[in-house]
Amino acid sequence: MKIDVAFVCVLDLFVALILVSCKHEAVQPKNVETKKHFIVAEEAVVAEELERVIMYTGKLPSADCPGILITLTLRFANQSGEMENMYELEEEYIGKNTFCTTGEFGMERGYGYDRNAVFYILDHKHSTKEQRYYVSFSDKPEVLHLLNSRKEMFKSNLNYMLRMVR
Repeated sequence: MKIDVAFVCVLDLFVALILVSCKHEAVQPKNVETKKHFIVAEEAVVAEELERVIMYTGKLPSADCPGILITLTLRFANQSGEMENMYELEEEYIGKNTFCTTGEFGMERGYGYDRNAVFYILDHKHSTKEQRYYVSFSDKPEVLHLLNSRKEMFKSNLNYMLRMVR
């Protein structure tokens, strides 16, 4: 598969803007597959290793401002084991401050009635007080539900969902 040079340049510019906006370590482009190419000299065989990145966004309720604009980027570990599952969470409290956090996340299969749901645990290696929980059900993988500290769905009519950015 050929990658257009202009597309790569636009992608690089997009990454640079992300780095400047959050002022922390390098992040891969959002919701884009990047490739590393290894060329074997004689045979010109190209082996590709895909890196999967998914981004979710949404507006969550807040008690002291009009809402919290959330962007959650999940960067999945590559198969060679060179890196961990990493996340970047940007929380913009509308009319107030914006916070960016990064860290590792873990995943488990199954939640409640859905054995194929994906249960995400941000900062899974830290104490449970520092962890955040999300679940994506198998019938709607494009929707990510924020869970409370007891790993339960919020019992509210308010929106606690993020949507995948395509």
